[in-house]
Amino acid sequence: MSPRQGAARRHRGAVTLALLAVVVGALAVAGFSLRQYVAAPEPTHSGLTDMNGAIVVPDDPPDVQGAQVRSTGKRFVAPDQGLDVPLDSMDVTGGVINPPSFATAFLIRQYGQPDDPASGLSVVTMHAVYGGRSPGNYLFSMAPDDSHAVIRAGDPVLVAGVGYTVTSTMVIDKVAATDSQRMWGRWKERGNELMIITCLQRAGQGSVHAADNLVVFARRDHAAAGASAG
Repeated sequence: MSPRQGAARRHRGAVTLALLAVVVGALAVAGFSLRQYVAAPEPTHSGLTDMNGAIVVPDDPPDVQGAQVRSTGKRFVAPDQGLDVPLDSMDVTGGVINPPSFATAFLIRQYGQPDDPASGLSVVTMHAVYGGRSPGNYLFSMAPDDSHAVIRAGDPVLVAGVGYTVTSTMVIDKVAATDSQRMWGRWKERGNELMIITCLQRAGQGSVHAADNLVVFARRDHAAAGASAG
């Protein structure tokens, strides 16, 4: 059985992502057993499943009530990666982003909204699981030492019906991500930008904890067109 970590924390005004969960049914990682990561002596059905329907047991249960999850009725789509999932919205609770679904993308309400450029940078987070399949897994190719993004500059992304084009990607240590100016700096002035955050898993990693985040930056399509025309 494969443990999988993540938690997203706000620190000095910034938020970064890391997730802690176990996908039941996968092989053991580095000899560790489920009991070292889950308090229950046997895995219990948390009601959370990944996109394959595999049970996911989070070590840090999400604060569903605090997150106040709402369906947007729209989708998060990365067509070149074959990703098309529901888009919900949620609040950051206690400085932590812990999406309460492993099959959905989440728009963070404390940041900008795609349909309102004046509201600032839009931030979407999603789980990636080790030994399973969640939305974040579509964005990278997992390898022992050099997992890399498969979403690239020029790729289209659709968030709640608003089109964006990827401009760059970045792999960053989760601690460094906390205070990254590239990620969080002047976010209220970046209304035509989108930032997508997930954990970057590596096959055969010696620890169940993903050390890095994969961050994807994108720009609103009409804004890019306007800049070119000018």
